[in-house]
Amino acid sequence: MPAGATDSSIVISVNEVSQTSNLFTDSTLKLLGDVYELTASKSGIFSKPVTVTLPFDKNNVDFDKSIVGLYWFNEQAHKWVSLDNLKVD
Repeated sequence: MPAGATDSSIVISVNEVSQTSNLFTDSTLKLLGDVYELTASKSGIFSKPVTVTLPFDKNNVDFDKSIVGLYWFNEQAHKWVSLDNLKVD
């Protein structure tokens, strides 16, 4: 996280989710890597861009038939929502 990205101290936790079989409610989505839960000690908006890098195995993807994305699970709507401003390389 870049210096000055928050106006006060914050703790961000990244934990791998080991039980993923109950997470998928959308048959159009396929898991390409590990699942992580990111939580923060308080809510707010970063004042500078923050980059999160997550690996996946490119050999598991047919890029001609698939769109790779990063999603968060909306617990109220019970659906996966695609994040904006992504770079897949």
